[in-house]
Amino acid sequence: SWFEAGGIVAGYVQPEYQIGEDTNRGQLIEGYLKARAGFVELVVGREPLWWGPGFHGSMLVSNNAVALDMVRLRTANQITLPWIFADLFGPLKFELFFGQLEEERSFYPRSKVTGARLDLSPLPWLEIGFARTIVFDGDGRPKPHWYEWPRVWFFGNKEGKEVSKYAGDNRFQLDVSVRLANVGKYVPITRDAELYLDFGWDDTCCGTFYWPLKPGPIVGVYLPNLFGSPDTTFRFEYSNSSSFQFTQSVWQDGYTRKGQVISHFEGTVGEDWFFRLTQRLNPQIDVGIELDLARIGRTEKGLEFSTKELKRYFGVDVSYQHSPTLSLNFAGRLEWASNLGFVPGRQEINQVYAATVTYAFESTIGAGKRATAPLK
Repeated sequence: SWFEAGGIVAGYVQPEYQIGEDTNRGQLIEGYLKARAGFVELVVGREPLWWGPGFHGSMLVSNNAVALDMVRLRTANQITLPWIFADLFGPLKFELFFGQLEEERSFYPRSKVTGARLDLSPLPWLEIGFARTIVFDGDGRPKPHWYEWPRVWFFGNKEGKEVSKYAGDNRFQLDVSVRLANVGKYVPITRDAELYLDFGWDDTCCGTFYWPLKPGPIVGVYLPNLFGSPDTTFRFEYSNSSSFQFTQSVWQDGYTRKGQVISHFEGTVGEDWFFRLTQRLNPQIDVGIELDLARIGRTEKGLEFSTKELKRYFGVDVSYQHSPTLSLNFAGRLEWASNLGFVPGRQEINQVYAATVTYAFESTIGAGKRATAPLK
């Protein structure tokens, strides 16, 4: 449910109820209030984040886990700085949030999380993003007052200072997207192409909060007009995480929310190969097929090299745009899992089906249309 009042205040609520052989539960996927003043928005509540150019995962923040309960300040749209900075940085976007993790954690329940991201486009074909998150505080640790929270941004990873109330578990992301036009003259399989890199690291060296140790990347290629056809797209994405990523010696549950990794689902010492092909059959119908091969690791400290879960799936989805306000999506996939739940030898083959109906109410009856982005 989405509502809007005067273009200044808006809200959204999305509950979900899951029924399955081993599942019977309800939860709030999204629920927040948003207020806007000029080019700035303040969001309070639970809203999923996705940082970086990756389609199947992110090295810092994704929708793999249930969204954080947080306060979020961001630019409502791209802004341009004055003077020579407009040419130097191009259009900019910025956001900052403070949130809280769940109570059901083995180490330091209700830990706080803060994060910030800056996106800039100094050239029409180039986008650069830099982001950082910090897990800090929690029940059982020295507690900074709320007005002291910004100090964790400048504390860094100082050896022997882990007991400080300003100590935190730092993570970083640097990503680059390059859009190449008219490459068909050199690479005949496509007219245009996009190359992207999402570079993430968890731990830092030498008492700093920026010098990376054992980073891990996502590398992707997107071809929006395969074989010169504007109706055919292809995407390939590969990722590999290090033994340092998503773990921590103090907050030993790892970088998780309710058991799911906040960033890339592959976890620690994980790997993922993802392929997707789409074809538009007519202006109303799109068909997609995808293949994924993943090795998933555990994020708990000391279990980085324990048994890995191996997951493979092949999926097909169909989208139908009935009208500007009504769309339908049907998807199914066949999954093969080995060492399921990190239990050696446990294997399963599952069939997963999903159907989604989206209807946008006309604003004439008092409900504004919600601006949505494609699912990652």
